[in-house]
Amino acid sequence: HCHDGPLDGQSFESEAQARAVLRGEEQPSSSGLNSDAYDRDHYGGWIDVDGDCQDTRQEILIGQGDAIVLDASGCRVRSGVWIGPYTGERFTDPGDLHIDHIVPLAEAHESGASAWSTDKKRRFSNDPINLLAVQAGANMSKGASDPADWLPDQGRCEYVGQWVEVK
Repeated sequence: HCHDGPLDGQSFESEAQARAVLRGEEQPSSSGLNSDAYDRDHYGGWIDVDGDCQDTRQEILIGQGDAIVLDASGCRVRSGVWIGPYTGERFTDPGDLHIDHIVPLAEAHESGASAWSTDKKRRFSNDPINLLAVQAGANMSKGASDPADWLPDQGRCEYVGQWVEVK
């Protein structure tokens, strides 16, 4: 039968992983899946890279918006104007926006970031080149999808170009 062999009954995250097991470069876990499962906590949260009290989320909101109003401490964005790059919608409340990882952390993890150090994972998670202020619903509909499975309603060429740049 064509499915008999050393990988019979196993399942893998990718063809590359199956080939690595065949070559003896990896050992399959008991379930046949990558034993280094994605955990968002391994990539850390938003950090204040430059020590100005504004974490990465605030920096992205400031850099990608107009007419920005900060709170009294100057650390958090209270309001501004943003045009959602995936929907074209106009937003004034930063609470309506998510900061999207163009290359989702889970997708990056599955395609090699699982082997990175904790520090490199955190830097990637906070790298502005991979971050966009987007409408919350658009970000949730995207999830951990790559461009083969999800494209925004607007700005598809720009999105794919940014994806390629990050990857």
